[in-house]
Amino acid sequence: MLKFLATVAMAAMCCSGIAGAQSAPFTVNGNIALQSFVSLTDAHVRTTLDTIQTFANGAAARSGDWSRIEAPLRAATSGDVPATNFYALPSGKYWVVGKGLQPVPINDRPY
Repeated sequence: MLKFLATVAMAAMCCSGIAGAQSAPFTVNGNIALQSFVSLTDAHVRTTLDTIQTFANGAAARSGDWSRIEAPLRAATSGDVPATNFYALPSGKYWVVGKGLQPVPINDRPY
């Protein structure tokens, strides 16, 4: 997340004409900064989705075997943004990366 925010700050600085040790006051065009933030966020979400889809289409995910799923799912979802990633069966049983099988199923929760 820190890398992401640093990139947004750098983009804002570049777009506002600050290129190093200039003596001009620091100003940021709000529209450009917002567009940069939205663009970077879209790119991050797209990359995460592509990675998850690639994982989901792989043999490990199709196996339905948590012992084969956990390592590739952990690798596919590692990144700068913390997240809880899990694998669930239609029965409600589910496993969380790094924590294994959870004691309470999710099929009886009112979603």
